[in-house]
Amino acid sequence: MIQILRQKFGASCMGLKVNYQSQSGNYLTGQYRFCEAVSMAFGKTFLLNPESLICQGSKRSLGLVNDDNALRDEIHRESGIKKETIALALQNIPHWESPVQNILMGINEAQEEEVKPDIFILFIAPGETMMLVKNYAEKLNQFPIIHPHFFLSVCGSILSGTWHTGKINISLGCPESRQYAGLSDNLLAVGIPYHDSKILFK
Repeated sequence: MIQILRQKFGASCMGLKVNYQSQSGNYLTGQYRFCEAVSMAFGKTFLLNPESLICQGSKRSLGLVNDDNALRDEIHRESGIKKETIALALQNIPHWESPVQNILMGINEAQEEEVKPDIFILFIAPGETMMLVKNYAEKLNQFPIIHPHFFLSVCGSILSGTWHTGKINISLGCPESRQYAGLSDNLLAVGIPYHDSKILFK
């Protein structure tokens, strides 16, 4: 499936498996934001240990921290937007209640034979996104969830949102993903559940 997605949408597509059960693995070393790890997984396969994440939004999305007040205050300091507005937005951005153990990222075509991805994450153009939404409506009689929030875009709205809703999720991106993950100004972030991809692109 990953090969089909890359043929249709380009190289910025990757598949991942949450809580991959393996006795050994090639863990990504260093400290990163989750969106950074996504951009790296467009080109290689690795295991991500959520404990290595440095972004508070990523840690919140993956269930490592549950202090929304501290995250709210941090976003308020950086953006100047009222705390009440940020708190309301956080209520609408899904997250894991208990910590994610690991994520296998960058699953390639050969690995898909043994490891079924949970989600595909794509960075694609608005026109391509529109056609994906049209295809989604035609084949599954559904519309995606579109997130307007300017924070936690890839880790929260796309990863956690797609996982918890089981639907396609679309995000406009956030300053961090634009700066660190290669989500350029002409791209959106999209999450597609594996089961939907099998219907959409068979």
